[in-house]
Amino acid sequence: MEVMVSLSSHSSRAFALAALPFAIVAACGGDDPVKHEPADGVTDPDSGTRQTPATDAAPGPPDAGGESFDPTGQSGSRLRRRYLEAGPGAYRTLSFWDSELEVSCAFAEASDGQLRCLPDARSLANVYFNDAACSEPVMNLQGCGRWFGRVLGTQYYRPTITTTTSGSVLYQKEVDGSCRSFSTAPMSLLVAEALPSARFVLGAAKDAPRTNGTVARYVDGADGSGLLVGAIDAARGTPCDFTLEPGRCFPPPQSWAVVMGFADASCSSPVAQIYDSGEPALAIQTARTSEGCPAGRDYYEIGARIDAPTVYVRNAENVCTAQSTSNSYHYYHVGARVALSSFPRAELRQEGTGEVVARRYVDTDGEPLRPSA
Repeated sequence: MEVMVSLSSHSSRAFALAALPFAIVAACGGDDPVKHEPADGVTDPDSGTRQTPATDAAPGPPDAGGESFDPTGQSGSRLRRRYLEAGPGAYRTLSFWDSELEVSCAFAEASDGQLRCLPDARSLANVYFNDAACSEPVMNLQGCGRWFGRVLGTQYYRPTITTTTSGSVLYQKEVDGSCRSFSTAPMSLLVAEALPSARFVLGAAKDAPRTNGTVARYVDGADGSGLLVGAIDAARGTPCDFTLEPGRCFPPPQSWAVVMGFADASCSSPVAQIYDSGEPALAIQTARTSEGCPAGRDYYEIGARIDAPTVYVRNAENVCTAQSTSNSYHYYHVGARVALSSFPRAELRQEGTGEVVARRYVDTDGEPLRPSA
């Protein structure tokens, strides 16, 4: 979505995204460590009771009072934080609870092209249709909680209280938009209603420049909510992964082109390839020992694209020979070598005073960048 919020009246530290060393467990009727912050006068989805946030600044859950804040995000008037709490000062906001639609959501691009807080994967159930035109949506809810559905990745549905019965055939939409039938035993279903994009809270991506050559990425919810999601390399425009080369803002692996051959029959002009997934950020060459084991990586700038290439490699006899290429890959000349020191540096800091602490990456001024791995 992982783009996110401009700064509020709190310090930008108020949105620092921290990573806690335990997993999220979703279960029906079990202990779910994810907490929902209740809105003023709104039913808390965890306890089922109506609650009003405290108005003092005494120690308690983040965002509980005017002077208290979660270092990973903040609630708005409608979107309430879903967060992990590990001890004093150790919090991590994960996503939001839409208190109007009663669904867990995260910011992503909606069908109208806008950034909106859309139901997340754990909230989605299957949507089928009772007719061959795929115009009568129905849902068969299994599990717990209030479920939403999604069709073709863009249109969201929710069940109504109206029941219907299916025939021996139901229908579902295919990726190409066609309506495919399948056989089923007659069952009781709930009529579903489509929700327009405007029903979901609008968000706006914002960037905050940092002192170490990076930009922190935020999203602002129109209701006053906010969340920090990560950082990018300001010069290269690529997302930061601080774990691949520890403490350095390094592009993620999916943006690497791999040096795998040469563009000429003398095997003197290196070529890098990347699967057809967008423009690469870097060319990577892995050095190997005589036994073939990895022994470090060298990094290079990306050169010009090679269309309809003939790629050459050295065979077992060290002879430069042509090798077939694949239409599934893009090929590029390899540019100048890049020093690891040219990638922005970040510091990993710990927060909290309990037995479990929060960890996050910060710039040279201590301003938040993104969570640790």
